[in-house]
Amino acid sequence: MERKNDKEGDFMLSWLKSKYYWVIVITMMLVFCAYGGLANNLSSIFIIPVTEDLGMSRGEFAFAVSVRSMTLFIFMSISGIAFRKFGVKAPA
Repeated sequence: MERKNDKEGDFMLSWLKSKYYWVIVITMMLVFCAYGGLANNLSSIFIIPVTEDLGMSRGEFAFAVSVRSMTLFIFMSISGIAFRKFGVKAPA
């Protein structure tokens, strides 16, 4: 059985290979969005068990979650500036 439009399939495959870094970027964005959403929204479920087990107040636990979020904000801002300044090399 012969494949029809073999040249079209080869074109799409070569295009995907040449733009593979975009596939990686989009995949990592989706992973980060999923992780960020889950980590921020699910932390409230663990407030009572963690605070009781560690003997800390709920305010201290919420402060730790806030510090984590602020650290991510600062690191992402610095990395954005660094990427803009130094650039990103395309894969060979």
